[in-house]
Amino acid sequence: MKINFKKLLALTLCISLILSAGLLGAGAAPDAATAHDYTIISPYEDVNWGTWKTLKAALHTHTIASDGEPNIDESVEMHYALDFDILAITDHMINAVPWNEVPKTVPIMTLLKKDRNQGKELSPLTDERYQEILTGVGRDGRGMLDVPLGNELNGAVPRDTHINSLFAEYGQGLIGVSGDYETPAREVEKLGGITFLNHLGNFTQAWDNSDPNISRQPKYVNKFARIFLDYPSCVAMDINSGTDAHTGYDRILWDEVLMKTIPNGRNVSCITFSDSHGLDQDDRAFTVMMQPENTVAALKTCLKTGAYFGVSRHAMVELGENFEGIGPTPIVTHIAVDQTADKITLTGANYDEITWVSNGKIIATGASLDLDDHVDLGCYVRAYLTGPGGICYTQAFVITAPDIDWGTPYVPGVTLDYSYFLRVLQTLLDKYVLQHSFVFKLTRRLLVGI
Repeated sequence: MKINFKKLLALTLCISLILSAGLLGAGAAPDAATAHDYTIISPYEDVNWGTWKTLKAALHTHTIASDGEPNIDESVEMHYALDFDILAITDHMINAVPWNEVPKTVPIMTLLKKDRNQGKELSPLTDERYQEILTGVGRDGRGMLDVPLGNELNGAVPRDTHINSLFAEYGQGLIGVSGDYETPAREVEKLGGITFLNHLGNFTQAWDNSDPNISRQPKYVNKFARIFLDYPSCVAMDINSGTDAHTGYDRILWDEVLMKTIPNGRNVSCITFSDSHGLDQDDRAFTVMMQPENTVAALKTCLKTGAYFGVSRHAMVELGENFEGIGPTPIVTHIAVDQTADKITLTGANYDEITWVSNGKIIATGASLDLDDHVDLGCYVRAYLTGPGGICYTQAFVITAPDIDWGTPYVPGVTLDYSYFLRVLQTLLDKYVLQHSFVFKLTRRLLVGI
């Protein structure tokens, strides 16, 4: 049989082209496979952007009742003048009372901070002025909410262990144990209150040591992840407070905690506040709460769901150590989640750029994020807006897909750090020694008033 080499060559080339096309198609398959059927779980899914209120909140402030410089009436008046809608006074070791009443102070705190309080008498609002502020006199009826029972706990360890409590009769004169966030979170939860963890950079000292990797250390990540997994009423962690002097790497810690808690079934909100100790500090950071009304009940719901934004005029990492925001701060005015297109779109004001983060890494910029465009997604995405006025952080949007298993990161059931053993020692001493000591009881009465 005579072989037609030209036809054989043509057939060979044709087969080669077909195979090449098939191989190229196989090579493209991994990209196509990234188009997962994502579900986006948004903390803002219940917000009605057309009717709900956008409320400016100060949830961590101090007066001369503990270690602040302003008196009670001065602090309330300044926040009112700065257009705050919600104010929680959270003095160390002191349960806040209505602004027209005098709280019970802690003698040792007042004595140690005499350079700030200058021995002044506490001065609350008059009953008349209190009602004017609650009802919005001079602000077209936009009153300022008095948040009950604010307290910054663990007063005797001011360097490293701060946790805020709201809505619970707990912590008056609380001395606390270094490193112990767990006990206050547990006890406040029993009483139906809410807690959030303050400026954790003071505890990790990551910024002080100029080492962002400290915020990634398992001993810290697991400790705080465990608290959030154990206590649902511990709703948030501070990621940027004051001038961000100690919290610059706390966004890293937040990302690391999210990577632990979200696959274990718990999203964790971020919170920001001024931690004001002086009238000139009241407006340096705050939260913007999305609520249908300005009531205590609505505030509790907002804190639990995470339907709010963190805002600061300082951002050491994102905007630079010397940056201080001037003018209107960036803010989100609308969020659209398109489940069919796997897309999140932010609308905002007073910003220059929107940055998207997943698993601690910047993955995109721009107003919209199409999840299908990215192969480096983790179990969540979050965004922040930056502009001349500062920075605005969204909460994390949880991401799931039926064909993706994020795994279940291991978080130890008990954190066996030094605070655990200090708590055990304190419990034993209190039960078997101190409660039976007249000298101890007298000393405690003189120092902390209980």
